[in-house]
Formats: sequence, C-alpha cells, structure tokens
Amino acid sequence: MPGKHKSKLPPKTSKFFNAFLKAPTLWEKEVNSLHPKDWIKLYVFVRHCAQYNVSLTTSEFKELLKEQKFSNELIEEIGYVFKHGRSLLKVN
Repeated sequence: MPGKHKSKLPPKTSKFFNAFLKAPTLWEKEVNSLHPKDWIKLYVFVRHCAQYNVSLTTSEFKELLKEQKFSNELIEEIGYVFKHGRSLLKVN
C-alpha cells in the first residue's frame, strides 16, 4: 500500500509525488491500472519535474515506485509515461 515516500526530492516535488501516492485507486489491494484522475496527478508531477528541471532519472523514479510496493508491471507503465512525458515537455 503506497504511503509517503522518504526520498531526497525537493520539497515542492515531494508534495506533487505524495499527491500522486494518495490517489484513491492506489490504495486498493491489487492495482493493475490507474484511474483517469490518478493519471492526472501523475501528469501534474511529470509536468512539475520538467518545468523545474528536477534532477530525477527514470530509473530513480521507478525506484521510488518500487519502494512504495507498486507492481513491476505498473512500475514499467508509469515509468514509460514519466520518461516520455519529460521528453515531450522538453520540446520547444
């Protein structure tokens, strides 16, 4: 079950990550996919990381998800969105 993380993210970045972790469907026993509202919280986190050039690699992000006991399948899916979202937001 997800909870607050204990990483070294900047405080405002932690706030957005924790908001994503509080997504209602993440508290269900077996989460195989996210609810559309949960995806929005993830997109807000990704946008924040891109906008403020937060030093967080995809591998580090996946590790944060692993620490929160996300399934490997969901880690890969969310990690893919994180990586491509950040890349997309770098385009001028």
